[in-house]
Amino acid sequence: MFSLKNLTKSEVVAGMRAILTRQALLGMCGACVVYVLWGPLKANLAGAGLFWSLMDTCLVFRGVLQGFGVTAEKRLRRLLLQTFVLRVLLAAALVSLLLVMKQSVFEMLVSFVILYVFYILNLIIFTSSHKSRRT
Repeated sequence: MFSLKNLTKSEVVAGMRAILTRQALLGMCGACVVYVLWGPLKANLAGAGLFWSLMDTCLVFRGVLQGFGVTAEKRLRRLLLQTFVLRVLLAAALVSLLLVMKQSVFEMLVSFVILYVFYILNLIIFTSSHKSRRT
């Protein structure tokens, strides 16, 4: 499990920047691979999933930064709910957009899940590296 409990705000922001940069680079490489292997249509659909994953990551980071230093549990719960609702609305909007355009949603979902797995791995690596430095 990962925790940001003993980190300063500047350490968290630096870690978020590094994670987001890695995610963006990985997403661009993934889109290029899909373009080469399956063509521009599949690359556009995969790109939509990569965009969704990056936007979702930004929403999570926004929620973390807004909640940083807040001690009131009621306020934290409200921030968590707000972040959750924004994430669900983003997902619903992108899936609805593809369905209205009569495009396949599968490629978008697969690319979202793949990039999100790498996001979780990045978080684990980031927090474990800071945990080992502090002990």
